[in-house]
Amino acid sequence: MNAAAQAAAVAALEDQAFLRKVVQTNATERARLAAFFEELKLVQLPSQANFIMVHVGPKAAEINEAMLRKGVILRPLKSYGLPEYMRISVGSPEENDIFMKAFRETLLALESREERKFDNAFGLDWRGFDRCFGGMGHEARRRV
Repeated sequence: MNAAAQAAAVAALEDQAFLRKVVQTNATERARLAAFFEELKLVQLPSQANFIMVHVGPKAAEINEAMLRKGVILRPLKSYGLPEYMRISVGSPEENDIFMKAFRETLLALESREERKFDNAFGLDWRGFDRCFGGMGHEARRRV
């Protein structure tokens, strides 16, 4: 760390109002992200830091690549022996909005791709099923 960075860090720590605001924003946004992951039924480790460790499953590398293409940087934890986990930094409300939208889109795209792979592997054509049974194909596919 250079002298200018050290001076900035000392000044920030001395500004108690700023420090309280940063700590409060981090806590609020961390709770918001935790609720988002709960909604997605993703396991997360308890955190009091400025990041959350989330179990995203065997598609962690694909998720990371897709998020990078969307301009969102995550921290894969494969090098720490946790290949199915990602470290998600807590950002500002605006940054977290961008993350959550991109992450949800990424998971939906991967899920859709997996459904198509499954359908193709078993020669299933759910569109025909939908036409015959009034749109029940989507529900039937979920049960398979």
